[in-house]
Amino acid sequence: MGSPEVDQSALLSELFGATLTRHQPRSLVVLGCAGGNGFDRIDPVVTERIFAIDINPAYTAETFKRYQSRLPGLRALTLDVQTDAIPASSVDLVHAGLVLEYVDVPCVVPKIASMLVRGGTFHVVLQLPSNSMPSVSSTRFISLQRLTPSMRLVSPDELTTVALEANLVLRNKEFARSRAGKMFAVLTYER
Repeated sequence: MGSPEVDQSALLSELFGATLTRHQPRSLVVLGCAGGNGFDRIDPVVTERIFAIDINPAYTAETFKRYQSRLPGLRALTLDVQTDAIPASSVDLVHAGLVLEYVDVPCVVPKIASMLVRGGTFHVVLQLPSNSMPSVSSTRFISLQRLTPSMRLVSPDELTTVALEANLVLRNKEFARSRAGKMFAVLTYER
């Protein structure tokens, strides 16, 4: 994500930081925490409970290792949001940056909605299709191409339809471009 050909890490961190500033959540779930990209933007005085969730145990371990001393309310959980039970803990904000492209959206969105307190926020970054760039960027890391069959771009309209069925209302829709030229939809839903 941080290689020059992809260049999405900085954008994702910036978008995550902006939503933290805007919503000031006391509690937070980050789906697809990777190695903790953007966690340096979490203010532990404001956000007391943080659940870093990823399917990859190396990512959750790295996130916890990097941020446990700075974020005392951090819990790192390795689980598959499609098939595993989500911890029963209502939160103010769920953030999913480039995660929904790899899951069954109609299965996962209701689970996300169930994690939110009434008035809570679901913040999503979706990759948009491009006529000039592949969905999975070509880089020197050949193994990344293995993601291609697993990735399915999700349209903002499709997500909004599924979200509405889960009692999530679209409150904001913006667009962002990475320095490498890919376009993203940034969507904010409220429960």
